[in-house]
Amino acid sequence: MLLIFVTWKGLSASLVGVTGTEAGTLRKYCYYGFSGLLGGTVFCIKYLYRAVARGYWHLDRRLWRLLSPLTALGLALAIGALIEASLISVRTPMSGPAVVGVGFLIGYFADSAAAKMQEVADVLFGTTITRARESEAGRKDT
Repeated sequence: MLLIFVTWKGLSASLVGVTGTEAGTLRKYCYYGFSGLLGGTVFCIKYLYRAVARGYWHLDRRLWRLLSPLTALGLALAIGALIEASLISVRTPMSGPAVVGVGFLIGYFADSAAAKMQEVADVLFGTTITRARESEAGRKDT
């Protein structure tokens, strides 16, 4: 929340020394990233109290708890860039609150977003199993 507030007040732009349109661009991507971090953190907290309440939590998940919000930040930033570049066909959020809302949702559902991105990558690039089979088939033809 603090990082979103700092961005809203324009302190992130002044911290790195950008003004004008560059400051607006930085603000938008900071909103995506920091709200994704917030969404990922909220998801981790929700998952933590549910897992503890059901007796499923153990200390081996400590690394997951620390890295999940950072993964959410990265995904929110990357998917936000894809939205801004019109490579993902959704209505591009124009206002700061809309960008924060989209970034939060991406961060909160980062596991689902990463799984969907894997499906897209498999369609675009093929799976390693598919590539191995194609490679093997190519060797048999020669």
